[in-house]
Amino acid sequence: MKIASFKIKRAKLTQKRTYFGQFLIILFIIFFTICFISNSEKYINSVLNGIIIYGTKVLPSLFPFFFITKLLSEFNLVFIFFSRFKGFTKFFFNTSSLSFYIFFMSIISGYPVGAKLTSEFYEQGLITKNEAHKIITFCSTSGPLFVIGSVGIGFFHNFGLGVLVFVSHILGAFLNGILYRKAYKFEISENSQFDKKIDNNLLDSCMYNSIRSVLIVGGFIVIFYVLIDILLDFHILSPIIKLLNPILNDSATGFVAGLVEITKGAYLISVSNANYFLKAILLSFIVSFSGFSIHLQSLTFLNRLNINKKFYFLQKITHAFLSMGVCAILCLILNKI
Repeated sequence: MKIASFKIKRAKLTQKRTYFGQFLIILFIIFFTICFISNSEKYINSVLNGIIIYGTKVLPSLFPFFFITKLLSEFNLVFIFFSRFKGFTKFFFNTSSLSFYIFFMSIISGYPVGAKLTSEFYEQGLITKNEAHKIITFCSTSGPLFVIGSVGIGFFHNFGLGVLVFVSHILGAFLNGILYRKAYKFEISENSQFDKKIDNNLLDSCMYNSIRSVLIVGGFIVIFYVLIDILLDFHILSPIIKLLNPILNDSATGFVAGLVEITKGAYLISVSNANYFLKAILLSFIVSFSGFSIHLQSLTFLNRLNINKKFYFLQKITHAFLSMGVCAILCLILNKI
């Protein structure tokens, strides 16, 4: 009787927490709507700016890779080639050779390709849920076109800074994978032999999948571009910014904005008066943390495997700190402090 009573009370408590969480979400949506209507002219421009950033910086670099990675994933020869890295991935990450393919494509493609491939391989039975959790610790990365091209050259007009941040970001991901190699027990998938059959409508299905995925990414970018402007205009982020101001000076706004939306944060850091070293380590942190906009993009795909969200956010935080530490060391070696 006591056990049954405890279960009932626990269920009621869980239900209350669920209702409270939903209530907060509803309040936030209402607040967002009122703010948008109150200054619709400005926030419509924010929407347009988000669309421009998406259309000129993200879509051209992301869509081809979405299509290519989906197409390559349908061919057995790709997996046979990457099976040569089985010893490497088992030693460093305690994962199968497929994780090296995801790691490689994530590095060259950027967010959220790593999450998308991890989810697809899990759905196809090529990797287990435990392995998927470990794979995301080192396969959730940005790509060179964004970090070096859009951020380094586009925002900072500094190719070297872009390369420094990208190298720090990738090394941070590598160290993050090693850090969590024992986080989940290693299991071999029952369907790990890659006996995939080629679909007769392969190009059509790959194109449909790619368009759907890239539109999801674009929607999140636009919404969060508006959201960050609202949060800044209504001083909702002010307490955090004021707390960091003594350390980061006028870069605090960009850093906090970057925790929400990485593109906006990178731009604000680029126009700040911070020195090279501070800009580099702050960029390394927000690029690796990736911002809540990209988190939601990734989780849209990873939710298919019922990902542990607490673990997901924990590993993104450790990745950010590891990348920042690597960047600080590289700056010291390169005499950029």
